[in-house]
Amino acid sequence: MMVFVRSRFLLACAGVSIALLLVSLTLVLVSVGNLEPPLVLHIGESGADLFGGVGSLYCLWGLGVVMVLVNTALGVRLFSSARALSYALLAGNVPIAILLLIAIGTIVSLN
Repeated sequence: MMVFVRSRFLLACAGVSIALLLVSLTLVLVSVGNLEPPLVLHIGESGADLFGGVGSLYCLWGLGVVMVLVNTALGVRLFSSARALSYALLAGNVPIAILLLIAIGTIVSLN
């Protein structure tokens, strides 16, 4: 019974992170037509200090997807030997996806 509950937890973490990645991709695809380069990517103490093109949003999203995929692959691979690390990796996908959505939303709203 406990294994079933654990696998449901991992499945829920994977589902939530995939849903958040799809929401962030939708945000990028919908807003890319309204954005004019250069895009402000970072604001420091002295103002905007990092600029990029529209392709930077796709690169940012791709980086988030790669991070989630690597965490998922490592979590599945380590599930039988290091179960606690596997849970940490797979549960860590949700905050990564949330931070990616916040970053993309901020970049889109600033520009």
